[in-house]
Amino acid sequence: MPIRLRKIIGVILALHGIIRIMFMETHIAFMRDQFEVFLPEGFALTIITSLLLFAEFFVGTLLIFNVFPKLALVVGFFISSLMIASFIGADQYQNNLFYYIPITLLLAFQLFFERHCEVKQSRSNIEMSS
Repeated sequence: MPIRLRKIIGVILALHGIIRIMFMETHIAFMRDQFEVFLPEGFALTIITSLLLFAEFFVGTLLIFNVFPKLALVVGFFISSLMIASFIGADQYQNNLFYYIPITLLLAFQLFFERHCEVKQSRSNIEMSS
């Protein structure tokens, strides 16, 4: 179950990242219009927006191929939480939150579920060695 859910989350993140990368100019223009109050306009905003797009795609790819899964889950959770906070701060209660809230909850569930499995495994190893 956890590996399948991790791959599903990875596919969702990677596809969302690819779509955003394909329409990068539109996304950067949207971000510039919405977040000019919070972030300095110009080159810095373009860099931050572009990095978030590629980071989302990269995290999804890492989850699909099970490379650094814990780190990918934590980074994905951080990116999604940051996007939720920025959209709420900019009064953007549009379709963006319908994507970021569920994906953040899925990332949190997967992260805690994997941690639970690790603790359970370590406890059983301790009991077996006793």
